[in-house]
Amino acid sequence: MHGIENKLHRLLFKIAGEKYKDLVTISLVWKPTVGEFLAARSSITKYEGNILYIKAENHIWLQEFVVFKPKLLAQLKEKTHLEIKNILFTV
Repeated sequence: MHGIENKLHRLLFKIAGEKYKDLVTISLVWKPTVGEFLAARSSITKYEGNILYIKAENHIWLQEFVVFKPKLLAQLKEKTHLEIKNILFTV
């Protein structure tokens, strides 16, 4: 299974190109980082200027993400090795 997964990841990075490689990196760790429940209630909209933009399903889930933000930011930095400076949440 890992061989297929690695091939898919390489293909994703090839398709994304240099411009979107950081966004793909974040996308690949998003669900394992936030968990299936929160991942289903959010989407990554963009990663620009070292700021990650996340759209929450509604204001209730937005508040959950805001509370979880410091821990989430630290975990994403650790897992991606990217210099993510901030996460901005929208509805």
